[in-house]
Amino acid sequence: MGFEEQRHSQVKTLLKNLGAFDGPKIILGDFNDEPTSLAYKEVLDNKDIGLSSAYSLYEEELNDAPLTTYKKRHPVNITERTIDYVFYTSDLL
Repeated sequence: MGFEEQRHSQVKTLLKNLGAFDGPKIILGDFNDEPTSLAYKEVLDNKDIGLSSAYSLYEEELNDAPLTTYKKRHPVNITERTIDYVFYTSDLL
């Protein structure tokens, strides 16, 4: 099993366990996965829990932060990616 499939499987398990609890929910952390990943899509597409990206609260057209990770390795290797997320249910607001 590759890394993307493993993260996807972990997110499915997380959502299954999260679904057993009533009330508002918030998930945040370093998912080490980009917005195009299966794991990310699984979180937002799960209608049973109804999670949204907190980044979208600040800009309607923005579902994700432009970047949450910035790494600079000497001298010019720079990595900018979105791999950290905050998801919430609307009953939290």
